[in-house]
Amino acid sequence: DGLFKMWYGGGRKPNELAYATSKDGSNFTKQKQLSFNLKAVNDMHVVHDRNANRYYQYYWHRAAKPKSRLVRVGSDNETDFEFDKPEEIFIEDEEYPGRYIFSHVLLEGRKWYMFYGNFVPYTHCVNATVRMATSDDGLNWKLVNNNILPGLDAEVVKLKDELYAMYFAPQGYYDRADADIRLAVYKGSLDDMPR
Repeated sequence: DGLFKMWYGGGRKPNELAYATSKDGSNFTKQKQLSFNLKAVNDMHVVHDRNANRYYQYYWHRAAKPKSRLVRVGSDNETDFEFDKPEEIFIEDEEYPGRYIFSHVLLEGRKWYMFYGNFVPYTHCVNATVRMATSDDGLNWKLVNNNILPGLDAEVVKLKDELYAMYFAPQGYYDRADADIRLAVYKGSLDDMPR
């Protein structure tokens, strides 16, 4: 409806998140600080399910017990996420407990697409690949492509029908100061993406 919405690291403490809006995509106004267990949320991404009129935040839940894992929480609005009711994400045909992280989710019609990376701690993700899973409900996923391209932390933007831009980091540059951001463009249906 002509409004850009952004969830971002926006607090005075590390890992705090905030919500802001913009009419032009460049000048944002902070609307609200999100409060929850700040140390547990990493690499979060929010998607709006117009069919259910619900917002879902996907993130990597960092914890010692139980093990770190990918989860999602829901909300009826942009800010009041139910962090006390996390739903664990399972990806069929992936190793579990998962080493999948950096999730970015798109909802097209009633089909969900997740782009994510395989994460191996302390290796700087030297062999990381961007992967894709699909889902009918946004919670139960199936791996459909385990090697879209070499890299990690992919963010996918739909430019128009069957045209997508993917911003990502190269292999081996996880949290490195000299990392760059790369761009790949895909034309076609996500279901037909080469495997």
